[in-house]
Amino acid sequence: MAYAESSSDVELKRQLPRLVDAADVLTDSEKSDLLAKLDEISESYQFDVAVITIKKLPEDYRIKNYADNIYNYYGFGIGNNRDGCLLLIDAGEREWGISTCGYGMTVFTDAGIEYIGKRIEEAGLSEAEYDKALLQFTKLCDKFIKKAQTGKPYNAHNLPKRIVWAEGLIYPVLTALPFGLCFAEIFTRKLQKEKIIINL
Repeated sequence: MAYAESSSDVELKRQLPRLVDAADVLTDSEKSDLLAKLDEISESYQFDVAVITIKKLPEDYRIKNYADNIYNYYGFGIGNNRDGCLLLIDAGEREWGISTCGYGMTVFTDAGIEYIGKRIEEAGLSEAEYDKALLQFTKLCDKFIKKAQTGKPYNAHNLPKRIVWAEGLIYPVLTALPFGLCFAEIFTRKLQKEKIIINL
């Protein structure tokens, strides 16, 4: 796949807004607020941050792979390396998948992706409170991008600490995370030939 020579050229190739609520789980007001936050983060860091919800994952797809295909097919990403990330939500199963590309693979390590997934589940995804979950995603993306720009991105050894309430006490907990997660480098992987169509 050929890539454009400048971030502005790549931006012109993006065929969708950074928020597509195909599952119709957000109100108009929630969509407007969330899209504004996604655009603000993306333009501030020159790093695409996108969210797409679908009603049901197509058969024979894993959500991570489908997120990768959407990212490629619809031209997400900024700059020569198409830097960015995309969160895909399957509203039917309340399942999530995150695709990363270019600098996104530095910003979001395997452990970081799993951490973000757990946080959005706790923020509301598990209870179908999608607005809360997606706002948490935007906050975490901002936090992770800032950290990566210091030269020390979050990984399994330095993830943000959580504050946990227990019997009136507050204490920090560093969440233990599984290793060995599949992390496809979509920047080097060829796009599958079939069309990727999101029913809007």
